[in-house]
Amino acid sequence: MGSRSLQLEIGGIPVSLSVGDCTYPPLEDSLLAVRLLEKLKDENRTYDRVLDLCTGSGILGLAASILFGPKLLAATDVSPYALSDSRLNLPRTALVVGCDCADCLLGEWDLVVVNPPYLPEEEYMVRDGCGGYSERSWSGGRRLLEKCCVESTSLGREIVFVYSSLSPFNIEECLKNRGFRIDRRLSEKFFMEEVIAVHAVRS
Repeated sequence: MGSRSLQLEIGGIPVSLSVGDCTYPPLEDSLLAVRLLEKLKDENRTYDRVLDLCTGSGILGLAASILFGPKLLAATDVSPYALSDSRLNLPRTALVVGCDCADCLLGEWDLVVVNPPYLPEEEYMVRDGCGGYSERSWSGGRRLLEKCCVESTSLGREIVFVYSSLSPFNIEECLKNRGFRIDRRLSEKFFMEEVIAVHAVRS
């Protein structure tokens, strides 16, 4: 398995990401969430403690680090491939741990960013040498979405959550039922779906 270097801009700053073949690369959903984080920065919001759940390549944790300079940055993923890449891409001071969503973390976080595998669950077939982790990076199903919603709202004061019109679980309803209000929403339409990134604040 190989890796490639991806060049992009976050807050006007050029960055390079190392992304392996078994790690979910920064695609339109990740970039939409980055745009939302940039808008929060434009509003002069500050966050000292940031948690990135289902970090993948680490792009959202890196964006939060560049834009907000948190004193504490932590990232989780269940994939060993994603953990390896995110450790390369995130600041050395970041805590990068392997667990399912937020199973391994406690405490209160100023901002939780979540870009989970939001498409309906499919049977994982090991066909690419990644042990099923490649498929799991985009296809997580209802259970994982609900889990990430419950855990992020338990830990976070504010949340940025990415989901799709094809997602099998109503994220915004969950956020509202868990005591959060939707402060801002960005979306982008593609051929078969609409990808949405929301910023939610504890009411």
